[in-house]
Amino acid sequence: MSNKNIATVNVLSSMFLQLVSIISGFILPRLILSYFGSNITGLISSIGQFLNYISLFEGGVSMVIMSSLYAPLANKDYKKVSGIIKAADSFYRKLGLMYVVYALVISIGYPLVVKTPYSFAFVASLSVILSSNLFVQFMFSISYRTLLIADRNGYIVYFSQSAFFVLNLIISFVVLAIYPEIHVLKFASAAAFAIQPLLYGIYIKKHYPLDKHIEPDEEALAQKWDGFGQNFALFIHNNTDVMVLTFFATLKDIAVYSIFFMVTNAVKTIVSSVSNALLPSVGNVYITGDKARIKNSFNIYVAIVYTLSSFVFSMCVILLIPFVRIYTSTVHDANYIQPLFGIILTTAYILECLREPYLQLTFVAKKFKETTKYAFIEAIINIVISIILVVKYGLIGVAIGTVISVIYRFVVLIQFCKKNIIDLSIRKVIGDLLYVTVPIVISYILVNKLFTFTSITMLGWVIFAAKCAFIVIPVIIINTLILKRKDMMEVIRMRRSKKGRV
Repeated sequence: MSNKNIATVNVLSSMFLQLVSIISGFILPRLILSYFGSNITGLISSIGQFLNYISLFEGGVSMVIMSSLYAPLANKDYKKVSGIIKAADSFYRKLGLMYVVYALVISIGYPLVVKTPYSFAFVASLSVILSSNLFVQFMFSISYRTLLIADRNGYIVYFSQSAFFVLNLIISFVVLAIYPEIHVLKFASAAAFAIQPLLYGIYIKKHYPLDKHIEPDEEALAQKWDGFGQNFALFIHNNTDVMVLTFFATLKDIAVYSIFFMVTNAVKTIVSSVSNALLPSVGNVYITGDKARIKNSFNIYVAIVYTLSSFVFSMCVILLIPFVRIYTSTVHDANYIQPLFGIILTTAYILECLREPYLQLTFVAKKFKETTKYAFIEAIINIVISIILVVKYGLIGVAIGTVISVIYRFVVLIQFCKKNIIDLSIRKVIGDLLYVTVPIVISYILVNKLFTFTSITMLGWVIFAAKCAFIVIPVIIINTLILKRKDMMEVIRMRRSKKGRV
């Protein structure tokens, strides 16, 4: 595949994965909510948050591994690549064993500490089943997945994951039709995803001449604890809301939060997936040391991420409450219609997407140690403000805590990148922020003046979404022609160039 097509294929396959993931993520929780109620929905969400804490090790180390792989992969130095992957495998296998102990502690401790309407055996066994999927990933697939993405072959990962989301969806329908029991449903899902590592192993063995007997390159993972620190803080930040609600609110509050989170996080993931698909190409440019190319590549990267953010969050702000209203129309044991909470939570995720390029740039530049403190301060701000506000304001309180903490880290990341990595214009940064936010506000106002949503069916919502798109897309295009014409023309020029790459 030619260089000019790699980034495009990775972006499209990543977006396809997110589309499949979003569809699956909407259907399965809705099925669980309908079949088992809000308490089971909240229980699964809460246990899942506790279990996912172990993956904080994985995310940070994966970024360190990826940043170490860019140069040897570009130079086809497979001896170096083999050493890095060997060190990664060793680390992840140790992590897998740690996870077994951690999962057992959670399965025993959670039903003892957190009050639920279910028996100890019910909650403990469900926790063990939910933990099995992550265990398989740590033991068998993460290092190979990271290698493929770093080598700009992420489309292999994205297409395979898409296939397994579809398989999981089919299996879930079958289980619910034959024997609707939550333990059986989650066990069947875990079994389906366990096949994935085998496919990665077969592909890597066929296409990469890795030396399995080489000594691990521990030096390449020297910053793994700095990467862990970054991810530890980020993971705490990302899961603060559910953790605070678990101890200071009810399972029904968690269930309401999980529905809004499902939508807003899905929108955020669309942007993140495109950002991650483009990142290896940015990393390839960064290792050249050519400042002009690096700045040009980064500006294009920002333009693509911000244009996508402008569109998807314009749609999200307009469609969120109508979707929640229809999605929970048959559920009456909790108040799911909370517009102010939806706006504040959406604002937090918009800001997270807008800071994404700057965060990823620090990873590409291997500035893990230097920026770890900002991640921890963000997490602390989120925890403190959320705990203070949750008692009086509930869901809105934890959402406000998230917004304030994200703003802090966004500002310090821009300052750090400007001072230590790339020559940034603060005026341009402010212009980029306006480039995203102005169309969101204009689109929201226009749609609410032109349309009134009264449907109570999902088909009606889809039709309404299509009408909204006819308003949002022209607004985005006009805004782009005014403020981002130069960057978008550069994207088109590079796509036409034989040597072009994002």
